[in-house]
Amino acid sequence: MSRTAGRCIQNVANAGDKVDEQGEDLNNAEGQGAYDVEMAKVEGDRKVALNKLKRSAAIAEDCKASRMALSAAKSRLKAMLNPRSSK
Repeated sequence: MSRTAGRCIQNVANAGDKVDEQGEDLNNAEGQGAYDVEMAKVEGDRKVALNKLKRSAAIAEDCKASRMALSAAKSRLKAMLNPRSSK
């Protein structure tokens, strides 16, 4: 084999290695992109869950305040209807 043919074969082999490396970089970039998308989805789901939890806690507080107001109103009504028992 001549030197020129040997160089051509070597150049083709080197070019093939570079293509393989670029393919790996592309696969890594695609994988990273897919990972980033999934992480964004997870973060979005977490934020939605936290907001639902906060709303639920606010609703629970409102219910507690309503129960306390109702209890106080019942006590006042009983005191008004039966003034002797409040002494």
